[in-house]
Amino acid sequence: MRASFERFFDNEVYLQLKNNLFNYVLRRRLILVHSPSARRILDIGSGMSPVSPEWDKTVFVDFSEKALLYLTNTNKLTAVNADICHMPFKHNSFDLVVCSEVMEHVPDDTSAIRELCRLTSTHGTMLVTVPLHKSYRRFDDAFAGHKRRYDPEKFKSKLEQSGFTVKQRVKAGGPLERVSTLLVTYIFTLISDKEKSYKIPAFVFFPYRLINLFYSYILHLDALIWPTRFTSIMLFICKKQNRHQ
Repeated sequence: MRASFERFFDNEVYLQLKNNLFNYVLRRRLILVHSPSARRILDIGSGMSPVSPEWDKTVFVDFSEKALLYLTNTNKLTAVNADICHMPFKHNSFDLVVCSEVMEHVPDDTSAIRELCRLTSTHGTMLVTVPLHKSYRRFDDAFAGHKRRYDPEKFKSKLEQSGFTVKQRVKAGGPLERVSTLLVTYIFTLISDKEKSYKIPAFVFFPYRLINLFYSYILHLDALIWPTRFTSIMLFICKKQNRHQ
């Protein structure tokens, strides 16, 4: 699940910007809103940008040791280095599984979904977000290490064939999100310098957070207005099928 942007994990500016950027803020808010009560949560593949609604109940799993080291150094978290297709947990271990912007990085996404189903408890929930539509594929997908964008109906079928029932689909991005992300990625590739480490002054960082928070609501409204064929990111809310009890 390594992506080209992992080389920026040592760049403090990148981390501060990414973890307060509009698309991350929107995804995290939607996951929080749609998360049921859970005793044990799995947050898989979030790297340095966790999306779990309750960190104290969460096991964080990622393929990147650098990302997990960052998480455990800055927070008291339970973190495990593992591959999404082969995780060291018992069947039915988690009431809630959160997998946000991960599947598009995985070579064998079918095996990954089946593994997540194995770990989801009986009647448990999985929340998964993925980028949609091949027509939206641009240079930022390659920059982020995306192997694919999904057709929403085909991805729904893949989830159901792997042991989940899709209960709801929530639009998490539309044309405005797509244009905005392209612009931000392009700007970052121009100004980034992995050989240097910068600090963002507080007077810049505070309004940056507020602007992105406000803009995330605009992006969500834009996503809701457009039909699904224009959706750029979608949240799938899934329940484990009874046949896997």
